[in-house]
Amino acid sequence: MESISFRAEKELKKQIDDLAQLEKKNKSDEYREIFLLGIGEKRKELASLKYQSGEFSLGQAAELANITIWEFLHLLKQKELSINLTKDEVLKGLGFYENRSRFCLLNFYSKNSGIKKT
Repeated sequence: MESISFRAEKELKKQIDDLAQLEKKNKSDEYREIFLLGIGEKRKELASLKYQSGEFSLGQAAELANITIWEFLHLLKQKELSINLTKDEVLKGLGFYENRSRFCLLNFYSKNSGIKKT
C-alpha cells in the first residue's frame, strides 16, 4: 500500500479525529474510509455531468460511477436530472421489447424522470 499525504485545515482534521474516536477506529483507517467514500461520490458526480452533457452514454456513465445502469438511473432520478432515453430504447436495451408483461419495471422511471413517450 502506498502512502498519500495532504494538508488540511485544523477543523477538518478535528472532525475526522472525532469520527475515528466515535467509531473506535484508528485515524489512518478513518482517513482511508472517508477518502474512499469521497472518491465514490466524486465518480458519481462526474458521471452525472458527463451523461447530462451527452459526452457519455448511460452505460459509460454507470461504468465511471462504478454502479449498475439501474443504480445510475436511480441516481439520476434522486438528483432530479433528466434521463435522455425513449421508452423504446430502454425496452430494446433491456431485452424486454417483445415481453410487454415486464413493462412495469419502467413505470418507476417513466413518471417525472424525463423518459420521453414514444
